[in-house]
Amino acid sequence: MSTYILCSQTERKNLNKYIDHYSSSGGYLTHDILIGDNSLLVFSDLQGAPPVFHKKNNDFVIALGCELKSSNKDFWLKFIDSHTPGIYPESITELTATLIVYKENTLFLYNDNLSCNKFYTNKKSNSLSNSFLALCHLEGKNLNINSESVYEYLINGSLFGTNTFFNEVNSIEHNHYVVVNNDFTIKDRTVELANTPSTKTKNNPSIAELATHENSKLLTLLSNVNIDERAIVSFSGGYDSRLLLSLMRSLGYSPDLFVYGNDTSDDVAVAKNIAYKEKLNLTIIDKSTQNACYSLEESMKDFYAFDGWKVEHGIFDGGIDRKDRLMRNKDGRVSINGSLGEIYRNFYYMPKSSSSLNQLVHTFYSQYDPKAFTERFNELNYENSIEKKMQNAIGIQADTSTSRNDIEKLYPYFRGRFWAGRDARLNNNFGAALFPFMHESIVKDSSSIPLSIKEMGRMQSEMIKLLDINLASYQSDYGFNFVEKKPLPYKASYFISVHKPAWLRKYSQRLKNFKKQSIDIENHMKNFNEIIDSFSYMNKYVVIENIKDERVLGLVITLEFLFQHFCATDKP
Repeated sequence: MSTYILCSQTERKNLNKYIDHYSSSGGYLTHDILIGDNSLLVFSDLQGAPPVFHKKNNDFVIALGCELKSSNKDFWLKFIDSHTPGIYPESITELTATLIVYKENTLFLYNDNLSCNKFYTNKKSNSLSNSFLALCHLEGKNLNINSESVYEYLINGSLFGTNTFFNEVNSIEHNHYVVVNNDFTIKDRTVELANTPSTKTKNNPSIAELATHENSKLLTLLSNVNIDERAIVSFSGGYDSRLLLSLMRSLGYSPDLFVYGNDTSDDVAVAKNIAYKEKLNLTIIDKSTQNACYSLEESMKDFYAFDGWKVEHGIFDGGIDRKDRLMRNKDGRVSINGSLGEIYRNFYYMPKSSSSLNQLVHTFYSQYDPKAFTERFNELNYENSIEKKMQNAIGIQADTSTSRNDIEKLYPYFRGRFWAGRDARLNNNFGAALFPFMHESIVKDSSSIPLSIKEMGRMQSEMIKLLDINLASYQSDYGFNFVEKKPLPYKASYFISVHKPAWLRKYSQRLKNFKKQSIDIENHMKNFNEIIDSFSYMNKYVVIENIKDERVLGLVITLEFLFQHFCATDKP
């Protein structure tokens, strides 16, 4: 997916460094359009592929993201004609990450219907971009660290809500679009897709009826996307990628597969078995064998390619992840990923009974060891903040009791929108990347699927069986296939996991860390000597010697580099 920046012409000069660094990572500036007192800058993706751009007289449309199968020039010119202010173009934005329309001297910007992509804006001026780093450059040397976001990222590997790492840069609420005319206007949009049928085809539908209906929605979505035989599917030993492959096969495609791991990996074993027997090409990617280069030049490419931060892991791995993603989408190939497929499962492993938001926070969003944090961390403030962001994500009030259905909604609209959404956004930086389970028409009714049908993968097993019984019959990395009944040991383990008390889950990371050896920090940091010379910022937030998880240390290094790069101010 391409990057765009909207800023005043006077602020345009502050983007020169951003443009240089983004270009060094592989992209380039494709359009620099004057709109009144504003400049609209549009970039290619990191493969050098420009976005869709069509013009009719003085009006134009720009589409960033995977293309619709029908999106030829005539399609977009007709769309310009039909575009009506005040009516959210849901049928177009369903499959397009960001849509920019200029018509009759007014600029309209729309994001995808699930709002995985973000409108970043800043306090200093009415600037807007889908790039966090671009807004940081526009703000200049006046960035103040948001302490709450630092801990949110270290604990979860992501950020939720509208805050970023700097107080001056934030994103716009998920249920809005932007109109730019004489002033900078932010308008509400309708997030409900009126043309999407409800999952509840009748009262108390059977699992087969539900599975058939969900498969039909997914097949329709995939049929509308511009993919071909060259598509490549992220494959593992679980449900989501098997369902993706079944869907692709049902549409007549035999896509190539790629899997991460080495010869000891269960994912690799499953993928090799299926690829061999189904005569599919498989690429095995073992990152541990790849050469890493931690030079400042390569690290800067990583920094701008991943827009300052990525989910779960730190940015700096010597260029391995960046080069892998570039290779994956080489020559215009579309990569297809199963993220958010857990909408068909009990992702949080919580019981059927109603649970409070606080219990959910303890169950899933409190996996940290407080010994690694300084006195700046306030546990109560952190938990309250997460709860408020959850309430906002699904539109419930603080005094509203949380139903089990609301807990299910929070997976796609909280975890999915902000965690998986950030990953999808970054994947599209490297070329066309499709995430079928992350479209609003697919997500919309998933919380209403009875939990008893989601339990232990029943729903997805049925969906795969109905599409391709042969693919369902292969062993998974769970130790069973998707046709047979689940073995008793698995059922017992699943039951224990689901009914483990929330308070116990909260302390699980602390118990794990108690058994771990400390990281040899001095030896580990030898790789990063060229990019950071100290933890001058992060030692105020973390006790470095108490970090026992290399993943968390990677996040700390990412933030340290970010703060040093912009000479941020840190006010307690």
